[in-house]
Order: sequence, then structure tokens, then C-alpha cells
Amino acid sequence: MALGTKTWRLVPPDPRADELIRCAGISPIQAMLLANRGIVRVPSACEFLHPRLESMADPMDMAGMERAVSALVSAIANQRKITIYGDYDADGLTSTALLVHFLSRFPVNVNWYIPNRLTEGYGLSEAALSRIAADGTSLVITVDCGASNAMEVEFAKRQGLEMVVTDHHRVSEDSQPDCAFVNPHRPDCPFPFKNLAGVGVAFYLLVALRSALRSNGFFKKLEEPDLREYLDLVALGTVADAVPLTDENRTFVKYGLARMCKSKWWGIEALKMLCGCGNHPMTSEDAAFKLAPRLNAAGRIGDSMSGIRLLLAREPLETTIWTRALESANKKRKIEEQRILANAEKTAASITLGQRTLFMAAKNWHRGVIGIAAARLAEKFNRPTALLSIAGNMAYGSARSVPGFDLHNALSRLAHLLNGFGGHAMAAGFSLGTDRIETVQETFEAIATETMESNPPPPPELRIDAELPLSRIDDHFVADLSELAPYGEGNPEPRFIARGLRVISPRLVGRDHLRMDVADGNHVKAAIGFGMGGGKPPEGGHMDLVFTPEINSWQGTSRIQLRIADMRPSSR
Repeated sequence: MALGTKTWRLVPPDPRADELIRCAGISPIQAMLLANRGIVRVPSACEFLHPRLESMADPMDMAGMERAVSALVSAIANQRKITIYGDYDADGLTSTALLVHFLSRFPVNVNWYIPNRLTEGYGLSEAALSRIAADGTSLVITVDCGASNAMEVEFAKRQGLEMVVTDHHRVSEDSQPDCAFVNPHRPDCPFPFKNLAGVGVAFYLLVALRSALRSNGFFKKLEEPDLREYLDLVALGTVADAVPLTDENRTFVKYGLARMCKSKWWGIEALKMLCGCGNHPMTSEDAAFKLAPRLNAAGRIGDSMSGIRLLLAREPLETTIWTRALESANKKRKIEEQRILANAEKTAASITLGQRTLFMAAKNWHRGVIGIAAARLAEKFNRPTALLSIAGNMAYGSARSVPGFDLHNALSRLAHLLNGFGGHAMAAGFSLGTDRIETVQETFEAIATETMESNPPPPPELRIDAELPLSRIDDHFVADLSELAPYGEGNPEPRFIARGLRVISPRLVGRDHLRMDVADGNHVKAAIGFGMGGGKPPEGGHMDLVFTPEINSWQGTSRIQLRIADMRPSSR
């Protein structure tokens, strides 16, 4: 999306912020930002700014939890072999590592299984379950998968496997697996917070399990685990899955990022060093845009083993091997992503006029990477986008949407033409025979035309919290902002606008980044625009900037800089 093409929307002041200032004892900027996010009650504001682990909901309120815990306690007591069946993305990998690390504290044989994205696909498979049963496993616990695998669960039970399914994906009442099934989206689940990541559900299972083991006297001879030691894994998986960082998720991530600064796990420490995050406090942005992509990259190119082996590493030599593998996978992913994007953009540019969607297929597109490319195209062209990788007589698609178009609903209407699908409103995957590509493309376009307004969707909106003169931005102001972190889905970074700023010394740094100083009278601030090198303004020109103030630490010195979200020439 080109600079200055988004619609800037300045949020009007909320008068309820005044009550927060008076009654919650917080700064005016904090009160304004909380009100902008719909947090206007004093108790809610205090809980948001100071989340407590003690305020977490009771795990036993989650449907299926009692049955799941009972199965685990029995397996541990009888020293039965347990296999954790995970997923190949960062949420699934951290969920798997979480349970393996915890259960390995007990005298029980714990194994794990991560399917290959390219050859096995998502979720449970009968072939994998057969191998797991033949290997002597008695109990299988799924994490971040299984909700849509009722048939495979029945198959596993016929193989003599006891099944515990933990998941966070949506499921209908008539298709959920018949076993110990823990998922806040179960229609009969009274658990108050529905937006947990898979690793959040797995952590709640451990909270309930530890309590049950304590009641059964397991910790008279064994040291009781401190679950806070596992919160960095929970934080990484939660941020990676882009679930809303509110309520329990906010608590997990806030405490988990603090724990990540000096993790107990060799793999987390090695991953931080690989990403250049070893010497400063961790942020949700570090976890989301540096650590998680490297874990995801291995699974995308078909080698999720390096990710899980890194997270389970027991000594430094192991981490060296697996971080090298992850970095190699990430480089391959970047090359493939750029190749697909370059190819798809040429086609997209010629077909977007008058169309509501982008729907493209090719034989040489990597199945594991098309989702990232689809996301970038959806943002650039502001249209629901589906990219398909053709293999033989099958096509495997990944789709990304824009506000106002529910992908899951659209694919539900196409279900009779698909071999399978899954996902949610903004991201989904599906498969179909190649003979149906044209029909699905036409129907997908028709559904979008029917669903969306007659005109193409408006340019993406950039939400701005307030207009802010540079004179107000000092260390205290930035410290007040930091109390609202961690930022992410459901709690966006604060953004401000300053108008008529004079540009000083604009220059390109790195590959394609813009660095400059901006002045408002006598007040001057450094500014940086990542990926904005192509929009360098002229020296002495005047610009309107949308930005987030932050502290930039470099070579032992720290200063405030404005991280630019968007800019355009000033009309003043």
C-alpha cells in the first residue's frame, strides 16, 4: 500500500476518560488511550494496566477439562506412554514444547509428533495415529489441532489410543470429536474468554493438571512445578497466532515477555540471539516479527522438526544445530515468497479492475508460502485474495481477506465444491480438484460481489488516537505509553498525528528505510519509516506524520524517535 493512500481517521475524544483520570489515578494520555479502546470502567482500566495471574479464570470452567485431567492423572500414575500431537506453526510448536517440558518432569515416557505441512497437511491423520499406536503410546494429547478430526479420533480409539483433544479453532456441535475435548469454542463451554490461542488452552490444561496432581499427593516426593517458568512459551505462541491481546492473553503475554528476557529454555535463548534480541527487553513486536516467523518458516517449507527440536533442546550444542536449520529455512522462505509475489503481482495488476477478489493458481508456487504472499496481495490491492498451488490433479489454496468479507463463511458456501477447508473470517485454507478451479473462482467472486458493497472496498483505514504536538513528547510521555503494552491484535499500538512538520536531513538507511529529523518550531525529533525509502520527502518540505513515539537504543545510548506509520505532504 503506497504512502498516504490510507484513510486517516482521528478518534474523537471520549468524555469518559475524565472519570478514569479522577478515579483510577492514571495519566491523561493513558486515560484517553484506554477510552479509545473501549475501556472506560475503573476496575477494567486498573486490570488492563496491571494484569494479575491470580485473576485468571478457573480452568475447570472449560468444558471437557475434568475428563482431560482425569485421563492425564491416570496416565502419569500408571506410567503410560503419552504422545503430544501438535501442529507445525509457532502456536502448535510452542504448545507441544509446553506439554513435553512439563510432563517430562514426571516418571512417564513422553513423546511428540508434528505432521509435515506439505505431505500430511493440518490436523490428525490415520497414518500418523497408526504409527503412534504401534510405538506403544497409550494416551494422545492434541494441541492446536483436532477439533475438526472427529473421524480420525474414532480411528485412534479403534487402535486402542485414549484421546485428549485441546484446540481453539471453531467447531460445530455435530462435528466435535467424541473424547475428552477441551476448547473454549465448544457450544456448551461456559469459559468466559473465547479467544485463547492453542498454547493458551494447553497452559490452562497444565494449571488444572497441577492442581489435580497436588490433590493426589504427587508433590510429596516430587518438586511442584512453577508454571510461571513456562509463560515465555505461552507468550510466544499467543503473539504468533495473532489472537486479541486482551484479558487472559494480555496477562500471558505481559508476564511471558518478562520471563523471556531470561528464559529457562535453551531454545528460547538461542532463538533470541539468532534474531538479535538477546540484549534488550522483549516486546510483543520482537516475538511476532522476529522469533515467530523463524519458527513458522521451517514448517512452511516442510521441515517443522527443526523448530520443535530447538524448543526442546537440552543443551547449547543442540541449539546451534537447530538455529542454523531455522535460519536456512527462513532464507528459503523469503526467496520463495518474493518469487511468488513478483509473479502474482504481474497477474493481479491486470485483472483487478472491476473485480472484487484476486484468485490465482500456479503449478510452481510453494504450498507453505502462498499464505504470506496472499496476505501481502490482499493488503496491497485491498481485495480478498486466494492463491492456489497446483500439484497433480489437486490444488491447495490459502486465502486472506479484508474487513467486510468473511472468508470462512464464503468457503462454507463453497463446501460442496471443495475437498476440505478451515480457518476464520480473515484467513483460511482449502483444497479442491483442479477441474473445479474455474468454478470455485467464479463462485468466490460472485459471493464477494453479493456480500460487499457495489463499489470496491474503501482504502484501508489508519486509526489515530490523537493529534499531538512534538513539545508533549518526552521520556515521561513514552513511559506512560509503555504501560499499555504489550500491543497486538485487539490492543493496537497508540498512533498520533502531527501536522506541518519541517523535514530535516532525509536519508535512506538499510535496504529501504527512511530516516530523518522533523521539526515543529523549536522542537525536533528523530523519525524512522521502515520500508518507506521510496517515499523520501524533500529537504525543508512540510509533512503530516502519523507515528508512534518509542525509545530507540543504539550503542549504549537511548533517545526518543517517531516510528512513522504513514505520511503525506502537509496542506498547511
